[in-house]
Amino acid sequence: MIDYLYISTMLATNSLFSLILNLVTLLGNSAFYVIIISLIYWFSDRKFGKFLFITLGFSALFVSITKIIFLDSRPYWFDNNILLSTSSSSFGLPSGHALISLVILSLLFLNARKLYFKLICLLLIPAIGLSRIYLGVHYPYQIIFGWLFGIIILYLIFSSHLPISKWWNNMNFKYQLSLLLSFSFFIIIFCIMLVNYYEILLTSNSAETVYNVKALNILSVNTIFFPLGFLSGIIISEILYKYSKISDFSYTKIHVLIKFIVGFSILYLLYYINSYFEIEISFIIGILIGLWILLFCPILFKSSIR
Repeated sequence: MIDYLYISTMLATNSLFSLILNLVTLLGNSAFYVIIISLIYWFSDRKFGKFLFITLGFSALFVSITKIIFLDSRPYWFDNNILLSTSSSSFGLPSGHALISLVILSLLFLNARKLYFKLICLLLIPAIGLSRIYLGVHYPYQIIFGWLFGIIILYLIFSSHLPISKWWNNMNFKYQLSLLLSFSFFIIIFCIMLVNYYEILLTSNSAETVYNVKALNILSVNTIFFPLGFLSGIIISEILYKYSKISDFSYTKIHVLIKFIVGFSILYLLYYINSYFEIEISFIIGILIGLWILLFCPILFKSSIR
C-alpha cells in the first residue's frame, strides 16, 4: 500500500514537484482533450476529429456510469493527513483520468506521424495515472482498473466501429434521432434507479461511517448529465452536418486566428456556465458544447475541414 502520509508530506515540502504533478494530472482531464480534439477537427482532419470526439464522449459517459455502479471511495476520504492540491467530487473507481488518457492518447499515438509526438503520448499515459496516485485522489487499483477498462474500450473500437458506423449511416434522420433519445432516456432511468437503490442501502446500514456519509453527499445521477449531453450534442451535430453546406476554401492566417479566438472563447464561456450552474443545466450545456464544436463554429467560419 502506498504511504500517502509520506507522499503528502513530500508534496507539501516540494512545491516544484507538486506543480509538475498537478500539470501532468491536468493532461488527463477530459476538458484538455476537448481542446486538443477541437484543434484537430477545426484545422486539420474533420473525420479523425469526429472519431475522437465520439470516443471521448462514450468514454466519459462510461466512466460516470461505472463510478456510480462501483461506488468506490477515494484515499483522502479516510486519511486526513493527505494534503490535497487537487480533489474530485465523484467516486474513485475507475479513474477517469487513467481511462480517458489511455484511450485518447493511444489513438493519437496511432495516428501521429512524428516520432517525438508518439513518445510524448506513450510517456503521458503512465505519468498521468501515477500522478493521480501521488496526489492522493486515487488508490493504485483504481488506476489499474481505469487502464484495463481503457484497453477494453480500445478493443471494442477497433473490432466494431466500422460495422457500427455503416449501420448508423444507413439509418435515416428520424431513426437516428429516435435511437439517440431512447439511449439517453434509458441511461438516465437506469442511473436514477441505481442511485435510489444505493441511497436506501446506505441509509439502512450505519450511515454514520465516513464512507456512507461521503457517499450520500455525492451520490447523484447528475454526474452523467454533462457527458451524456456532450455525446448527444456530438451525434446531433453529425446528423445535422449532413444537411448543412460548408464551403471549402483556403483561408488566411488572420482568419485562422479569429476562428481560434472566437471558437475557444465560446467554448470557455460554455464550460464556465456549466461550472457556475452545474447541476441545473449540465445536460443542455453538454449538448451546446457538442453543437458548437462540431457544427456551429465550422458553419460560422465556413471551415475548410475535410
